[in-house]
Amino acid sequence: MLNYLLAEIYRILHKRSMYIYFGILAVFSILLIAVAIYVLEGVTAGDAPAGIIVSYASTFYGMIPLLLGCYLFAAIYTDDLASKNLGNLIGQGMSRMKIVLGKFILLVLFCVVTFGLAPLYTAAIFTVLGAAPTLADVGNLYIIVVQQALVAMGAAVVASIVVYGLQRPTFALVTFLLVVLGLVGQILSIVFSLDAVYSLAPWLTDCLMLFISGQVAEALASGTALLSPLIRCILYFAIAITLSILAFRQKELEF
Repeated sequence: MLNYLLAEIYRILHKRSMYIYFGILAVFSILLIAVAIYVLEGVTAGDAPAGIIVSYASTFYGMIPLLLGCYLFAAIYTDDLASKNLGNLIGQGMSRMKIVLGKFILLVLFCVVTFGLAPLYTAAIFTVLGAAPTLADVGNLYIIVVQQALVAMGAAVVASIVVYGLQRPTFALVTFLLVVLGLVGQILSIVFSLDAVYSLAPWLTDCLMLFISGQVAEALASGTALLSPLIRCILYFAIAITLSILAFRQKELEF
């Protein structure tokens, strides 16, 4: 497992497209923040109003699950479909369960690193542009990032079921986009709110990552108990991983 993880990390880190893509995002974010500070707010250096950083960053961070998450999902999950690498891994004696678990570990690792750097990068840009954030601002940015990272990972593990069950990268990416944009969650929340469904299982709505991530962020912001949403979060990932393993075992590999 360790050799597989190291090989995958090496493969992803040596993708030239990753550095080009992240570089474009970095430049784009600088332009967005500069427009927000100097054009929309008319702020002069050192005269940023309180709350401007969290206000605008929270808006920008709403795009992170799509912009960062989509690339990470493709790099971690669908690249193997395009290169037929899953068949090679099975041929080398690696079990399907280890592959699924390994992919999830990679997802968590790269999300922690990339999403974790976002508040520091944002704070650096605001500081250079004359609107240095406070420690409280940075803390609030991390709370927002945690929520958005959970949204991205929640969408990725759901779409991974399609990866292993259908082995069609296009279908998997479309599934990821539908989930991460909240369309699937909104539809399910409407269905779960129907009287016929709600009367049988009123807890279903609370099982959506759209709501779980919000509860985690709320608990972090208010300092209230984190145990309940954390348990639901773990169960969410565990169920999705189990379904991925089952789907993978039922599907013949395409070489």
